Order: sequence, then structure tokens, then C-alpha cells
Amino acid sequence: TVHRGLAAYTVGDLLRVTAQQQPDRTGLVAPVAGEELRLTFVELLGQAENVARALLEVCKPGEHLGLVTANRGEGVIVQFAAALAGIVLVPVNPMLRARELGYVVEHAGLSAIITSARIRDDELAVRVQEAAGDSIPVLVFENDWDGLLTPREGNLPVVSQDSVAQIQFTSGSTGSPKGVTVTHYGMVVTGHGFADRIGLTGGGAWVNPMPQFHTAGNVLGTIGALWAQAPHVVLPFDADDTVRAVDDENAA
Repeated sequence: TVHRGLAAYTVGDLLRVTAQQQPDRTGLVAPVAGEELRLTFVELLGQAENVARALLEVCKPGEHLGLVTANRGEGVIVQFAAALAGIVLVPVNPMLRARELGYVVEHAGLSAIITSARIRDDELAVRVQEAAGDSIPVLVFENDWDGLLTPREGNLPVVSQDSVAQIQFTSGSTGSPKGVTVTHYGMVVTGHGFADRIGLTGGGAWVNPMPQFHTAGNVLGTIGALWAQAPHVVLPFDADDTVRAVDDENAA
């Protein structure tokens, strides 16, 4: 079960502990577009550490990294990588229009952005680059992912559980979105509570089509599955694909 005690974990600590305890169990599955990504927990940790070192070449610990993409396995790896690097992740709704996206970019104080080339028929990377201007580096999964995965030397920083892990922009009103800070501890205990409440265990997969730019996707789903040491199946919501994943992956 998920009861392993609420130790003073950061998000990165929780990933390391899970990889140590369940190295060969499937940790991440992204069954999309015939190009399935499937990693064990130890492979997930290894890729996240590689990307973390790469991110530290464009962001310092404590700086803000934007992530603008639909659900994809690489996005989950970036979430863990930012946490391991002590970089604050700012997950952004990829459906925001140019003015809305520009507002978030300006108010979040981003040092770099990672995005996808497209979302549906929309040239997402073009829209993100326009919002970022010339001063903010923009990395595109389709062009830059292999480079981010390349192993690098160097130690990762020590990260405090009280440090900010993410800034999530939320509305809930007719005004502009508000940036809400979420600490590592806040993510860890919320994910634990969710997994415990629904009885999620490592015996079945957690199929997660909830948006990864929102707490439901990247805290309840991602961190909840980690606490339960359960396979995390992440995909954009599509009714047929979701039902297929539930069947194929033995959903809990």
C-alpha cells in the first residue's frame, strides 16, 4: 500500500526511493501515436537525472522553467528532472491563446521554455516562441529531446522539501490567471493522500489522461502513482485511447 510514512521527501527523493525499491517495475508508459514510451522506475530515474543536468545548463536552481505541452511521457520526465535540479516548473495550458500565453510568460519570470512542435493542427512552438520573444530560450521536444537525454557529468543540487517545486496558473474567476506556488512537500503529501484515499497500489496501473499542466494530472496522478509504486500511464484525453489503455495496462 502507500503507507510508507510521510518522510521529509522532495519529489526527487520520492522518485529515488521508488527506483531503489522497485527498480524493474514499470514506472511510466505513454502509449501514443504508435510510438510507445515504456520505462521501469530505475530507467525513469536515470532519464530524469540526465535531463536534470541538461536543464541546469539553461536554468539555475530556483529559476523558472515553462513547460507548454499536451500530455506526453517526456513531459513527466521533465517534471521529475526539474524537481531533481531544484528548478521551479511552470506547467502551462497549451491551448492558451497568444495574449494569454504572453501574460503567463511575463508574470512567471521564465528563464527557459520547453514545448511541443504542435498540438492538434496548431503550430504550438511558433506561438510559444512569439510569446517568449528573443530573450527566453525555447526548446522543442521534437528537435531537442535527444540532446536533453544525453548523459552529462556533475552532481545535482540538494533540494529542500520546503522549496517551491511548481507555479501553477489558475483562474477561477473572470480575471487574469493567478500564479500559485506549490512546494515539494505540498506535492508529496497531496499525492500520498490521493493514492491512499482511492486505494491505489502497485498491483494495477494508473491511467492518467488528466492535464499535466494541472494539479489533477501532475500531482494527484503523477505523484500518487509514485507513492503507490504503480505504473503511470499518461496520455492526452481521447475516449478510445483511454479505454484501450485501461484494458491494455491492467488499470487499477
